[in-house]
Amino acid sequence: MNVGYVEDIAVWGPLVIPKKTGCYQCKQHLVNFTDLSQGQIDKCKAINSSYQAPSTGPINMMASSFAALDILKFLGNFGQIQSLNTRVGIWSHDLHIEKQDYSLNPSCTVCGSFQKLS
Repeated sequence: MNVGYVEDIAVWGPLVIPKKTGCYQCKQHLVNFTDLSQGQIDKCKAINSSYQAPSTGPINMMASSFAALDILKFLGNFGQIQSLNTRVGIWSHDLHIEKQDYSLNPSCTVCGSFQKLS
């Protein structure tokens, strides 16, 4: 499971259960650079190379708390796991919840071959 922050968003998931759920690589939620010129791509890389959003305790604690709760639900076999096939983000400025799908992708370069073995 990936746990952390993006700007002011507490983020956790997806909880990966081999052969049952998708993994972090199953879906591509990154920016698509195919429509940009090489000059625009170079500018983006230069700007982002030295940028790092500040880490704050409350946001990290919120993300780690929800991740730990999902792990306990999985291990204890109770409740609904929020990060199953999902990356969850809670925006700290307005408590908006955003979810990104990470369901199984049979063509995934990381876990796709494991799915075929089961």
